[in-house]
Amino acid sequence: MKKFLANINVFQQCRDLNVAPFSCPRFLFVLMGFIIIIAILATYFVGQYFVTPDMVITLVTILTMVLMVIMHVVVQAFEQVVIARRAELAHAKEVLLLRDQFVYVAIHDLRSGGTAIKWGLKLLEGSTGGTQGETSEVVKQMRKKNEDLLKLAHNILLVTRIDGETLPIAPREVPIQSVVTDAIADQREAITEKNVRVVVDLPENLPILFVDPSHTREMFGILIGNAVAHSDPSSPLVSVTGTRLGKEVIIAIENNGPAIPPENLEHVFEQYWRSSGPDRSEGTGLPLYIAHELARLMGGRMWFSSALDSTNFTVALPRV
Repeated sequence: MKKFLANINVFQQCRDLNVAPFSCPRFLFVLMGFIIIIAILATYFVGQYFVTPDMVITLVTILTMVLMVIMHVVVQAFEQVVIARRAELAHAKEVLLLRDQFVYVAIHDLRSGGTAIKWGLKLLEGSTGGTQGETSEVVKQMRKKNEDLLKLAHNILLVTRIDGETLPIAPREVPIQSVVTDAIADQREAITEKNVRVVVDLPENLPILFVDPSHTREMFGILIGNAVAHSDPSSPLVSVTGTRLGKEVIIAIENNGPAIPPENLEHVFEQYWRSSGPDRSEGTGLPLYIAHELARLMGGRMWFSSALDSTNFTVALPRV
C-alpha cells in the first residue's frame, strides 16, 4: 500500500528529482491527462448544441493545438531532466578523476616520507663519524617528513568525517584574538622559514565568537598557512584584520603574492582540486576545502578575492 501511495504522490517524486512541478515529467503527465479528459468532455458538451461541421473542425483544431503545447512542455521537461542528469554525471566523473589524482599524490607523499625517514634512520644508525650538524639536519628532515605524514593523515580523517557528516561541532564563547594567536603559533615554523611578516589588526572591542574553538583554530591555521605559502618571496607579508558586521565577525587574511589565475578561481574550494601552477605537486587539494567546510558547519561563511599582488580569504563567523 505504501509503495502504491508513493507511486501516485507526484509532488514527492518531483522533490526527489529536485525539479519544480512544471518541470517534472510525471506531474505534467498527470496534468495532461486531466486536460485531455476535460477537453473531451467539453467537446462532447459543445457538440450537443453545435453540430455544424465547421464548429466540430474548429473544436478539434483547438484541442489538437492545446495538446501539442502540452506535449512540447512535457518534452522540454524531459530535456531538462536529461541535461541535469548529464551535468551530475559529468561532475561525478570529474570528482572521481580528482579523487584518483589525490590518491596518487597521497600515496606518493606517504612513500616519499616513509623513504626519507627510513634512510634517515639508516644513516643515523650507521653514522659514527658524522658531525653533530649533519646529524641535526638529518633529524630535522625526518621530523618535517613525519609532520607532513601526520598532517596528511589528519586531513584525510577530517575530510572523511566532514563528508560523512559525523564531525562533532561544539560551539562555545571564544575570543577571536586568542584563536588567531594560536593559529599563527601553529604556523610559526613556516613563517620563520620564509621570513614572513605577519601583521595582526584585531580591535579589542570585537565581539566574542560563538564557534568550536579547535575547528576555528584549524580553519585559521589553514588560511594563514596558505597565505604564508603564497606570499611574495621577495618581501612576504600576511595581514589579519577583523571587523564587526551585524551578528557576525568578519576576519580577512591577505597575502601580497601573485593573483590566482582566472581559470582556477571557481575551483579554489573544491575537494581534491589542485592548482595547475608550478607548485601543483606540493598540494593535496584538501586544506582549503576543509577550511571552507569548517566555516560552513559552524554557521559561518567563507569567500575570497584575488587581484594583482593581493589575495584575500575572508571568513564571517557568528558572534555571541
